Amino acid sequence: MLSGSQLSSKDAAANIYNHSMATQQAKIPAKNFKSLIGSILKFPPSASVSASEVIHFAVNNGRARASISGVVVSTATVLGMHEVEAFTADYRSLRGFAGTISDDGSVDVTVSPKDNQVRFVCGKQKLNLPYTLGSVLPKPKVAEPFFTVTAETAVAIRWLAGIAEKDESKLDMCCVYLTGGRAMAGNQKCIGVARTEGLPQDSIPLPLNLCSVLESGDKLSKAEGGLILTSGCGVSQVPYLVSSIKFPVAVVDRMEASAGATYGKCKARDMVSVFTESADCVARIPKAQAFLVMTFKDGKIGVRAQSQTAVFRTVLDGAVKKDGDLWLELPEAEEALKAFGDGDVSCRKLSPKGEAALEGSEAKVFFAPVRKDKS
Repeated sequence: MLSGSQLSSKDAAANIYNHSMATQQAKIPAKNFKSLIGSILKFPPSASVSASEVIHFAVNNGRARASISGVVVSTATVLGMHEVEAFTADYRSLRGFAGTISDDGSVDVTVSPKDNQVRFVCGKQKLNLPYTLGSVLPKPKVAEPFFTVTAETAVAIRWLAGIAEKDESKLDMCCVYLTGGRAMAGNQKCIGVARTEGLPQDSIPLPLNLCSVLESGDKLSKAEGGLILTSGCGVSQVPYLVSSIKFPVAVVDRMEASAGATYGKCKARDMVSVFTESADCVARIPKAQAFLVMTFKDGKIGVRAQSQTAVFRTVLDGAVKKDGDLWLELPEAEEALKAFGDGDVSCRKLSPKGEAALEGSEAKVFFAPVRKDKS
């Protein structure tokens, strides 16, 4: 016969088993559910990190919580009712489900370990998934933010991310670098600088995957080995590619301080039109082999786009202050103009070597000399 203590232990084990196999239910407002999934998937999951394929999900203590681990670790919390223990779900399935439901109503979550099933229901939309135990990560401790993103700074940073070096063998340039109220980024052919109001004084490299998702109201804080982004209901830990970045700030300072010669001024929208037309006309050849020459002479601004096999010529409206030629790489010149909006652009030659600059009220782009043997 079993003793009393043996019976109580056996009963306790049975109770634990029965509880773990019991059906659990929770309810989350649909708008909250969509915010939850959107926040933790703000950064696209990495195909090279298997952990980033699944979302860990739970509801307890009046909160629905979710997390995902990959190159970037993201967690999010919203209001929720009742309780379901942590489980995992494929991110593609939850993203797809969240995309099909409206903001009205609520999402009912049913977890049935006995049937090995998790069920999401919102109105007529239903999603059934296999049940797997999960473990939601807690939100990290976040330091006081050093930068609150505005609509204007978000636009400037995304523009610079388009200019930034993408070759990860040149890690010092694979970022948008903040310093002294400026943001800057570059590659081997040009460097862009933004002086948009609201940029912080701190010297901080922003990883490119972070730059592409910044929105007005987002907050950035410093953390060991990277940055923490607080956006809506979510918090994301974004690591640096390397522990130390040596962005060539001195080169930017030298170019900004260069007196040079201002050849002329024109409207950015007119330059966009002409440069786009130029690019279209030489589009049959690789853009990397194309260059653009702006000729300031006799009160007119001539534009010539040329490759090894094609030439395009036109005249750009504007004011000429000094005769001369500016040679620009065509793809970089196209990208540069995205920063200037409808404002005026000053065109300057910075040195006899051929360094050039396009400058607006809040943005500047400095160009390395073009190899003249390309012509």
